[in-house]
Amino acid sequence: MEYGKAFTFLTEDTEWVTKLAIAALLVFASGIIPILPLLLVMGYTLELTRNVARGEALPLPRWDDMETKLKHGAIALVIGFVYMLPVAVMAACAGGFAFATAIGAGASAASSPKGDPGAATGFVALLPVIFICLGCVAAAYGVIAGLLSNAATLIYLNTGELSSAFRVREVWALVRQHLGDFIMVWLATLVANLAVVLIGIITCGLGFLVGAPWLMFMQAHLLGQICRKLFPPSADALAPVA
Repeated sequence: MEYGKAFTFLTEDTEWVTKLAIAALLVFASGIIPILPLLLVMGYTLELTRNVARGEALPLPRWDDMETKLKHGAIALVIGFVYMLPVAVMAACAGGFAFATAIGAGASAASSPKGDPGAATGFVALLPVIFICLGCVAAAYGVIAGLLSNAATLIYLNTGELSSAFRVREVWALVRQHLGDFIMVWLATLVANLAVVLIGIITCGLGFLVGAPWLMFMQAHLLGQICRKLFPPSADALAPVA
């Protein structure tokens, strides 16, 4: 794995400023127009991963064939959404539990003598503990889901079949067999993310516009390296989307 290459490959392309600027504009537009611009960027990064897996010297794709990029972006979004769905479910359950507990405490207080909430107060007092526990579980699963999502994306790139990304046993087996590589990608992305946040704060938010797509390109390059390592014979092309 060439980790340093993932941080520097961008400037090797003579058109890197234009390509990065288009991505930055799309990231900015995603704050105004929901989903569509982000799908384009996600599709672009998926093609970047494919190009790295194929061993192309200049893997940054051109900003053309937007329809294909939208389709690839939608696929990347679906894969990520499915693996992160349990986190959303846990958050919804926590919110529902908090709401039900608050309603129950209010009803208990109203029916108790002199408005004494009684035992319901104990449930309310437990809410912070419950939220902390759920938060820890959600955070732990979020890391696992990120690893699984990355592995599922690489399997999709290898097979060209979206259904293959949801063969959980195969995805989990791939993560276990190459856990070190996937964790290193996660750690590198985490460090780069912190750097982007810091730069964004220093530049009053302007750094986010360039830092966000750069971060996505960096992660895509690392995943492409893993894909080339795991599936060298079949990383020749990104299968067409049906």
